Order: sequence, then C-alpha cells, then structure tokens
Amino acid sequence: MTKFIVSIIYILFLSKGIYAQVDNVSVDSIKTLPCHKWGFRAIIMGGKEMTNFNETVTYEFSNDFTLQRVTEKKTEKKIWSYDSTKLLILLKIKRNNLFVQKLGAGDLVISAGDGTNAKNNSLGVATALKRTN
Repeated sequence: MTKFIVSIIYILFLSKGIYAQVDNVSVDSIKTLPCHKWGFRAIIMGGKEMTNFNETVTYEFSNDFTLQRVTEKKTEKKIWSYDSTKLLILLKIKRNNLFVQKLGAGDLVISAGDGTNAKNNSLGVATALKRTN
C-alpha cells in the first residue's frame, strides 16, 4: 500500500511540473523574453537537477521567431512560436515538439511535448538553460 501511495505522489509531482511556468512576466513581454542566447545549466530528471554533464548545447532565440540550436556536432536553424491562448512558447526541432516549461529573467527550462499533456514526457526530463548574453 505504501508503494502505491508513493507512486501516486510521484505521478502527481511529475504532472504538476509539466505545465509552463512564467515567473512574474507580463503577457506582452513573454514574446521577447526568450530572445537571448542560452547555455546549458543542467538536466532535470524527476524534479532533480543534475549538473555533472559535459554538455555544450546553446539555444539562441530571435524576435523573428527563429531559433538556432548549436551542439558540438552541428548547428540547426528552427522556429519557435508563442501560443497566446495557452501562454506557451513552443519549439519544433527535427521531429520533436518541445515547449518552454519555465521562463525567467535568467532561467529557461525546455521540456518535451506540447505543454498540455504530461504523458508526452512521462520521465519528467527537461533541459535547464542559463542566459549567456
């Protein structure tokens, strides 16, 4: 019975964290707030941040809704969009749908899925980035 209760609490924790969070940002400025260069800070798994990765990925958002993702191996130019009805920033990289789970002045968390269904990221994995410019 205890394992069942712990499992339910864990599932609730994951589903709560999957929806986008915006830290005291007006609706108008959310369209421009990500328009910076962001560097890797941590991988988030199950709500815990792990910083012991040697990751060099960067994301650079532009105000024309383009996005440049740079890894050690390649540079990808993609698009991002803002859904004003859901207050979500969405990214399309290759075949993957991603969304901004958390956005603050110096903090950006990108997660898998469209931000509306926790089943799209059942492991609760996300990438935490810090502003570099």
